[in-house]
Amino acid sequence: MTVGVVGFWLAGCATIGDVNGEDFITAKKVNPQSSLIGFWVGASGPYLNTWKINNDGTGEFCYSWNGKNVNGKLIFNGKEIIYQSGEKLEITDTNGSVIEAKSYYYGTTKYKFYKDDNLTKSSTFCQNLFNK
Repeated sequence: MTVGVVGFWLAGCATIGDVNGEDFITAKKVNPQSSLIGFWVGASGPYLNTWKINNDGTGEFCYSWNGKNVNGKLIFNGKEIIYQSGEKLEITDTNGSVIEAKSYYYGTTKYKFYKDDNLTKSSTFCQNLFNK
């Protein structure tokens, strides 16, 4: 009985298995279409995220929440944004001013990122970081 309960409980953690830092290291960067280059701001849960996508498929992410500020690298591989932690967001649609993306970690979660080259919607931490 205990094994069955523990197995059921652990099955809920299976979605995290897709997060792999090795994916960032081995990812092949792809030059994005010109409309994707620049700064994008969106919310994922309580986090206010800012992406900087460069013309060579590299970039940075920054997010702020509850007094915590994080900055790291990202790669665009032609269909996904991959954070250096291995977290991935699949780009499902873009129109030049909005990127729609989804993740598969906790069910399928959809996000929207909005073009914001002036960083007006970005957190103060991210504004200061990217305006250096």
